[in-house]
Amino acid sequence: MTTTCEIYIQNPITHARIDEAMTAIEHDASDLLILDFGEHQFQSIIALKYLRECLVSRADLLERYKKIAMLQPAEYLADTDRPGFYRKFSDQAQAIAWLNE
Repeated sequence: MTTTCEIYIQNPITHARIDEAMTAIEHDASDLLILDFGEHQFQSIIALKYLRECLVSRADLLERYKKIAMLQPAEYLADTDRPGFYRKFSDQAQAIAWLNE
């Protein structure tokens, strides 16, 4: 049976909330991951850069998942470099459908 972990990062997104999300990912054993950035309201550009740094430096944690869906407002959507592994969505139902393909 496939399991999905859904992590909502409360806005405004701060370093502490990013750390909480990374800790949850570290302790998770699910097959699929949904990272929900809500309204994508970062406390600062430094917090946004910190998130990117955490995701890149802890790629080993993310590679354990079969697929990752990131939820964020439509204006922040962009193609990813690995669309078969992770994609960005503004609609949760579409994200879940893609994860379950």
